[in-house]
Amino acid sequence: MDKIEIIGWVATGVTMLSFTADKMIWLRLLNITACIIWIGYGYFKQINPIIVTNGVIACIHLVWFLKKYLNKKANPATADGSTS
Repeated sequence: MDKIEIIGWVATGVTMLSFTADKMIWLRLLNITACIIWIGYGYFKQINPIIVTNGVIACIHLVWFLKKYLNKKANPATADGSTS
């Protein structure tokens, strides 16, 4: 197993770990970390679909964090995402 393949296995592990998170923020933090690792793996292996897919997923996570942050600044009482 070469170093690049190890990167792929680490990305796989972090991706799977992200789905065990019990809070959305931890799922997204772990998954965005996995996306970054996947992008590195895709770059080294020159696999554009992996790079693009994980780049888009990472952007979705970043938008979620941005919305959460802006919501917290605008309305501190409902920053946890609850509707009640």
